[in-house]
Amino acid sequence: MTQKKCDFVGISGYSKAYGLYNLITKKIVISLVALFDEDRM
Repeated sequence: MTQKKCDFVGISGYSKAYGLYNLITKKIVISLVALFDEDRM
């Protein structure tokens, strides 16, 4: 598994997955697994 720093943008409308904005590639990615760092907020 690889880690990428992303911003949460929402829940996917067509599956039970997370919509995430990749800060490096500047693209939206869909992932079934996400780890949230709530202390950073």
